[in-house]
Amino acid sequence: MTEPAVDQSVLDDFMRQFVHDHAPDVLHAVAASGDSLLVAQASLPGRIRADEVARTAWIANAEKIASSAPGALLMQDYSADLMGLGPVSVLMSQAEHGLLLTMGNTSPGPDGQVHPSALIVATTWNADVGELIRAMHALMERVGPSLTPLARGRGLQPQPARMPAPSRVF
Repeated sequence: MTEPAVDQSVLDDFMRQFVHDHAPDVLHAVAASGDSLLVAQASLPGRIRADEVARTAWIANAEKIASSAPGALLMQDYSADLMGLGPVSVLMSQAEHGLLLTMGNTSPGPDGQVHPSALIVATTWNADVGELIRAMHALMERVGPSLTPLARGRGLQPQPARMPAPSRVF
């Protein structure tokens, strides 16, 4: 079994530091592996009640967020490719109470292979999106290779979902 490239607690620390550094605009941050598993998460203090029930509910929600992010990025990447735009690196979704920024990562893992992963950040409307995207990119540079199944020490050989090759019609 392969040893993790970065310990789980270190990944959580990186996420907590990211949220702290960008408070009060960053509300939550979730890191997802290419196989759609929750790898790390953090929330702005006070956003999640301190009791165990609320914390357990938040972790369940973070797992759901992690399960959907790589697929959303893949769908957008496929659409952008069909339109001749090249790879998608950031999705920005406007929600009723803020913004959702999703950044894909294609850094090679410890096996030298690329296993896409994602960083998902919920922000307030007041967030400086440009600054946050730069900070998200810097965070992904540091932890991205550790978000692969192999790096997590699970011994998995990921088989990322692949869309059929687009046929250029325009």
